[in-house]
Amino acid sequence: MLKNSFILVYFGLTALLILVTYVTSIIGFPLNALIQSVSLFIVMSVFFIFIRKKFKPILIIFQKTLKDVAKNDLTLDKDDLKNIEAISNFTLSNPIKILKYTNRLLKNQNTILETACNDRDYINKSKKLQDTIINLNHSIVATKKTETLLDEILETAIATIDGSVAGSVMIPRSDGSAKYVSSIGMDLEELQKISIKIEDTFVYKINKKNEFKPVIIRDKPKFNKEHLPGNIKLFESSGSNEYPCSLSAPIVIDNTIYGVLCLDSRSTNAFNKDDLRMMEYFTSEMAIVIKNSRLINKAIQLSQFDSLTNIHNRHFFEEIARMAFEEASRYKGQLHIVLFDLDNFKSVNDTHGHACGDKVLKKFSDTISNSIRGSDVFARFGGDEFIALFRNSNTKNIEKRITGIKKELNDSPLKTGDKEYNIKFSYGIAGFPDNGVSLQELLKAADINMYKNKDFNKKN
Repeated sequence: MLKNSFILVYFGLTALLILVTYVTSIIGFPLNALIQSVSLFIVMSVFFIFIRKKFKPILIIFQKTLKDVAKNDLTLDKDDLKNIEAISNFTLSNPIKILKYTNRLLKNQNTILETACNDRDYINKSKKLQDTIINLNHSIVATKKTETLLDEILETAIATIDGSVAGSVMIPRSDGSAKYVSSIGMDLEELQKISIKIEDTFVYKINKKNEFKPVIIRDKPKFNKEHLPGNIKLFESSGSNEYPCSLSAPIVIDNTIYGVLCLDSRSTNAFNKDDLRMMEYFTSEMAIVIKNSRLINKAIQLSQFDSLTNIHNRHFFEEIARMAFEEASRYKGQLHIVLFDLDNFKSVNDTHGHACGDKVLKKFSDTISNSIRGSDVFARFGGDEFIALFRNSNTKNIEKRITGIKKELNDSPLKTGDKEYNIKFSYGIAGFPDNGVSLQELLKAADINMYKNKDFNKKN
């Protein structure tokens, strides 16, 4: 076989023409036909040589490209590569193989291209998701309630994961049931009437034991009918069944399910494998966000409230009082400070123990907290001392309220074992601006009045 397949074609075609010319000359054609055939052979040879020379660079490039593509195609085995090596030499020994492998390589490259495009889209979605997570982390400092943060998380998830138009968040109760705490696109009040155990959710039913991964439900109404038949009407009235497809994932904090995030769509083909990956990443990051939020809220709680009585502490009271004094000075308002001190509290601790003393402090603080207005501020000042700030009131009204508090405590004594203990206290009132123009001046005046009241109580 000739090395160059083009020359083989040239000689084949020319020989055929010469043969035809020779035969026709035998049966009566002119003798110069042979000369014409030779001339034609020369012309055709020159023509094919010219064409070969012009296309040779292109063929060399095609040959190299075919080899390079084949080397990088991991779906080809050794025999495939050997056949492609032969094909790339353009021997034309098997044109069908040329078409077969060229088509196969083109299909593989098209698959690679599609995969690259999908990966690019996933990367873009992931970047968008990361940006939203950063924004959520920034907002948790300003978000005081976890419920508000959950609303923001749900809204962010719907905006980030394609196909989702509605959703909900459930958190487990102490009794093992699940409670809807947030929803978009559905009636939250109706959802909160649903009685469902956390073990009956999509995540538990579809996942294997001790494995909590995102799952996709393509027919949510059917699932609810099979596993939650007692809640069918509520799923209908809440609008949940309007979204047949659901992407559901657990939010796990410290190896415990804190909640379940569900994203819903009206299309049964709304979610795919990439969305599962996105959801898993999103919920894992949200677990960190929620945990940070809880730590921040706890820190805020500790900085503002007394851990025993759950009322404001001295530091927070002084901050509120400072602003209240500035407001009263600017608008010529009235302020009153009341200092409270429990009578004989030391003897309670010594006689009944500190646990009983803690109960006394708690009952006293609860009683006063329930007896003052929302605009008033009540705090533990230290030990068995408490303090209250009253806006826009007068001494007479405050005295009346304190009398009511004393009666309530006297009518409901604290039970300690088989005994009862009546909580008694002394108090001192000081008003702005009559008794002072600053918190320190009013505290001093209130303290003096409180000890006068304590002496009065001892004598009576």
